[in-house]
Amino acid sequence: MSEPEPDSKPDADDESEPVQEPAPDPEPESNPALPPPPPRRGRGSGIDSWQAWANIAKVPYDPDDGRNDIIDACIRAGVLDAE
Repeated sequence: MSEPEPDSKPDADDESEPVQEPAPDPEPESNPALPPPPPRRGRGSGIDSWQAWANIAKVPYDPDDGRNDIIDACIRAGVLDAE
């Protein structure tokens, strides 16, 4: 059996192309699966709950907005279905 040839350094005039690394995986979506939204009426449907959920969903709203305004902003942003 013959021995394999030892690795050799490429010649300076070697015209082979360098090996290219594969492209990195794309960035994850900015809004991965959101938790369920707060209820629209009853217990847990207050403005604090809706502000927190809008923040998680990255939906902008004005500090003066009421609960219904925040819900409307979420609907317009496409992160919440209209009832």
